[in-house]
Amino acid sequence: MRWVLALLPLLLLAGCATKPPMPMEEQIEVLDLDQWSAPARPAHWTLTGRAALEAGDEAGSASVQWAQSADQYRLALRGTLGVGNLDLRRDNDEVVLKTGDGKTYVARDARELLQAVTGVDWPVEILRYWVTGHAAPWLSGQARVNASGQLIELRQNDWVIQYDRYQVINGYELPGRIWAEGEGSKVRLAVRNWTIEE
Repeated sequence: MRWVLALLPLLLLAGCATKPPMPMEEQIEVLDLDQWSAPARPAHWTLTGRAALEAGDEAGSASVQWAQSADQYRLALRGTLGVGNLDLRRDNDEVVLKTGDGKTYVARDARELLQAVTGVDWPVEILRYWVTGHAAPWLSGQARVNASGQLIELRQNDWVIQYDRYQVINGYELPGRIWAEGEGSKVRLAVRNWTIEE
């Protein structure tokens, strides 16, 4: 697998690869997750945006379209991972991955499937919580919250996730930029658009 290093600077232009300045220490409240009152999380949503991806010494970028409906999802990545386009979806208990070379793979665990095909180890089933600014409910961790009550940093499952550029969509407060780092991988996501379906 070879990612295209030359694509990474494109994300710099979009403001995706630079971490946000952390607020002053006295403006931050550090809470265990069982003490944090998380905001409401939408069950049905779609996001589009751009992502910068790193694993070890390799890096690349991709356009992202992610549609989530309860536990079902479809995640489309365009332009990375050395296999061209990727389409990952979960329907009931089955995960299907289609690659840019026309191959289709089926499994029950999305993380194991993605790692086996691309070599990338991402906690896919947890990312659907993190991307909306929420913790995975079955895992412990720590939240850092600013004076406005917004989550600015989440530590969970050996990952650190940072957030900024919040926006209110249909009554839900959702992040516009997300940085996630853990287990030798980094993901930088700049959200272009959120759509909420009630």
